[in-house]
Amino acid sequence: MREKYYCNKCNRYHYKSRGKIYYEHLESANTGRRKSKNLPYESLDAGDFILIKTRRTLLIGKYNHVVMYCGKVESRERRWDRDKKEYMKAGTPYVIHSTPKTGNGLGYSSFYTIIKKVRSALPLEVKGLSKSEKKQCIDFLRKQMDGISGRNPSPKYDIFWFTKQKEPKKHKGFYCSEAIWSAYMSCHEINLDPNGFSWTTLRGHGITPDDLMKSKHTRIIT
Repeated sequence: MREKYYCNKCNRYHYKSRGKIYYEHLESANTGRRKSKNLPYESLDAGDFILIKTRRTLLIGKYNHVVMYCGKVESRERRWDRDKKEYMKAGTPYVIHSTPKTGNGLGYSSFYTIIKKVRSALPLEVKGLSKSEKKQCIDFLRKQMDGISGRNPSPKYDIFWFTKQKEPKKHKGFYCSEAIWSAYMSCHEINLDPNGFSWTTLRGHGITPDDLMKSKHTRIIT
């Protein structure tokens, strides 16, 4: 049974289905005609990011993780797949993200591995940036790692969800949404936290995946 909800951000109806990675729009509320599609990496630019829901967690909000799309592995690149424990083949679409699992910290995963694990997903982009400007955010995160190949995920995952900072080494790492925030803040001075630097009761000075969705600087990729 699919659940329908109205998204105020893109002014459309969406359908979601547990265990499937797609979003579906009603082209016409009167006729009920629907357009369905998978979540293809072809619609993403390197530097765009995907909010995902994998399971129930203590994290408040609809989504509990976020990954940044990096494009495809090029022929001379070495990108370590943290899940399969091997280097990815050329042409593999992949993401960078910080997680305490499968190697504690910032590292790479195959795009295919990520979408198999999630119950729902929402692709977002930051408004007004060119492809090269988005790619700068990936380069920023790579520079934080101990080796560009990602074989040893680093810096370590940051368990302090109630804070955020641009320089991970001061706090020993990133949590997932903090990595996205830090990249865009460091490269372009774009604060993706809808609450800025203000303190909130539920999350302190931290930033959640849902906050990235609510930011005035982001929009849904359709």
